[in-house]
Amino acid sequence: MLIKLTNVSEGHMGDPIWINADNIVSLFQFAKVPNGSLTTFVYGSTGVTWEVEEAPGEVLKLIGLHEQMKRK
Repeated sequence: MLIKLTNVSEGHMGDPIWINADNIVSLFQFAKVPNGSLTTFVYGSTGVTWEVEEAPGEVLKLIGLHEQMKRK
């Protein structure tokens, strides 16, 4: 399943990015310096990392895991 996120990596700010949710291994939120804006890093199974605007909870909702995580 593909999910649509918002790219925030340098040179691609605001561009849509489609990621195969089956390839997501982990994600975490990080404050970028110097402006302190929050960015979510999405790590893929092939070693690729994407920087996206959406918070981790939103990414989990898009891939259908948010409700499962709340129950644990």
